[in-house]
Amino acid sequence: MRAALTEKRQLDQDRRIAEIFARERTRLRNFIRRRVPDAGTAEDVLQDVFFALVQAERLMNPVEHAAAWLFQVARNRITDLFRQRRKQPLLAELGFVPQRGVGRLGAGRLGAGRGRAHPG
Repeated sequence: MRAALTEKRQLDQDRRIAEIFARERTRLRNFIRRRVPDAGTAEDVLQDVFFALVQAERLMNPVEHAAAWLFQVARNRITDLFRQRRKQPLLAELGFVPQRGVGRLGAGRLGAGRGRAHPG
């Protein structure tokens, strides 16, 4: 009995998420694309936003005003994206050189690029 209730709740959540996605996807994509020039990056932001919705719903924290919530999450993700990009030139100036095959965090070493272009 308990498993059936859990399964029904899961199906209800999935249906709700699918409905929100279908209803808001185009408007949200257009909103993001007006602010993020690269189409691939805009799609990544869109996926992040909908993933946040799925997480919120799965954690039994249903979003009451889904459209407003999604657009706020999108604004926050876009702000984070531009903050991250603003830091990149500073890291390059400090000599941060990313290493291939290493994840974003700790992907390089400070000072690793100094003197390497012009040895001697």
